[in-house]
Amino acid sequence: MEAKRITLPLLLTSKENRAALQRQLLAPYADRGDISLVSFTVNYPGDIKLNDHTRRIFMAGAQGMEGLLAGVPVLHRERRALPTGPEGFWLLRLTPLQAKALTCSLEEEHPLGRLFDLDVLTTGGLPLQRQDVGFSARGCLLCGDTPTLCRREERHSIDEVIRHIHHLVKVWDAHRKGDDAGAYIE
Repeated sequence: MEAKRITLPLLLTSKENRAALQRQLLAPYADRGDISLVSFTVNYPGDIKLNDHTRRIFMAGAQGMEGLLAGVPVLHRERRALPTGPEGFWLLRLTPLQAKALTCSLEEEHPLGRLFDLDVLTTGGLPLQRQDVGFSARGCLLCGDTPTLCRREERHSIDEVIRHIHHLVKVWDAHRKGDDAGAYIE
């Protein structure tokens, strides 16, 4: 399958559609403090958001989420592959703070976790921050500095970031296959 290049209007429409689905899923639970929504996308730069790498990153994250949710009542789960990238949603009977702590632990502990964008929303649609559950903000994928500063100052090219992501996926694939040494050879 040929990867599709996306445009800014398509990306913005996708974000609007994702927000509408989030509101729709949360609406029946507006006054519940024990319900949260996890919305999952992949951190991947450039204009091709759905490709073999983003699919593998997404599947690793979705499997990680499912493992964390053992014993947690899941009211709704949904996955979709859009030209703007894979998306996943889990509506949970779990407080937003509990859900955010789980998602942050996955982002921190999984070898591909830095590539996971796991947002947790309250029933009022408000997103929780990593700092709300004692985690620090995430740094740049390449240098660890503030990501917005790196983007604004154009410290790293998109190709450089994509190469690093591909390397991380290669290492992950080799680790899963039990061949750690081969993944480090370029």
